[in-house]
Amino acid sequence: MLELPSHAYSRPHSAAWIAPAGKFILLDEGSSHGDYASDFPEFILAKAEGKIERYTYPSNFAVEIGYAKVSNPFEILLTNPERKDPRLRTMAEFTAGAIIEFDKTKRRPPWLEIDFAERQLPLRWPFRLTMPGRQLSFDPMSVGNFIGDCGPDETLALVMLHFAGRMNESLLRKLIKRMLTG
Repeated sequence: MLELPSHAYSRPHSAAWIAPAGKFILLDEGSSHGDYASDFPEFILAKAEGKIERYTYPSNFAVEIGYAKVSNPFEILLTNPERKDPRLRTMAEFTAGAIIEFDKTKRRPPWLEIDFAERQLPLRWPFRLTMPGRQLSFDPMSVGNFIGDCGPDETLALVMLHFAGRMNESLLRKLIKRMLTG
């Protein structure tokens, strides 16, 4: 699981990059994807060799060469994802950390639009996996499906253990309440 400060999960956009090998690169507050992409060694080398056109955006180039652009814990843009892609594994850890953090603090960022009925069920929240040149899906997958399909088994187990503990606590409270009133 990624060890990140709690504010890392609250950014509505420009949260991070994930390198092709799966390394998570958290962006500083107030910076954008382009600020970091222009410093990637691949971009600097390609620019020096004249392989990049003058008006190429650094962030578009970074996505083309395999970096994943992380908007927030629930949205990622990448090219050619594979089933056990290291970028998706890292993103699943980031997403898992976010839902656990939001559940522990009982605070969701104001930009996170979740249906009222789903607010207490973070594993059902929408997750968007987008690719350049493809239209955004109007039917995103759920956070639970994304973590289960793309994340490491340990991350899924940690998420399930966290929420199972909360469900057991809730069930115990209901049983005690019934016994006392019953």
